[in-house]
Amino acid sequence: MSNTDRYTTGEPSDRYNTEPKISRKRSPEREEFLGDIICTALEGGIGYWSAALQYQYSYDGDISVYCGKRQGDKARATIQELSEDGESFDGPVYEITLDAIASGIGKILRGEIGVNQRIKSNIYLANSENDAGYIDADDADVIVQAAVLGELRYG
Repeated sequence: MSNTDRYTTGEPSDRYNTEPKISRKRSPEREEFLGDIICTALEGGIGYWSAALQYQYSYDGDISVYCGKRQGDKARATIQELSEDGESFDGPVYEITLDAIASGIGKILRGEIGVNQRIKSNIYLANSENDAGYIDADDADVIVQAAVLGELRYG
């Protein structure tokens, strides 16, 4: 199987999406909040089940942390999942974008993905106040799994 065959995103493909696409602009504070969750996930939450292939994070308008090829978004990452045998990182590849993180938060808060009450409360509070300071590495891990895997597989 080639890498392009395994490549997926945190969002469903448009060809399978029957819902109308609604586009709205996020505030800079909301973008920073979602980006902070990507940063927390990459720097502390998801390293036990994935490896970063590309990662960037913008702080105060400048790309301040990055590896791999720079992309247009303020914060984004490309990760590769641990293989089924658990020995190497050669599983599927996923994009973590601001949209994917927002989607993962929504799935958790709507109850589509069950998490313990502490994590759900942290995510609810952080989301309602646009403050990622309430999100720890475990919370960010759960958000990313909900976003790109559509389920909690690890942890």
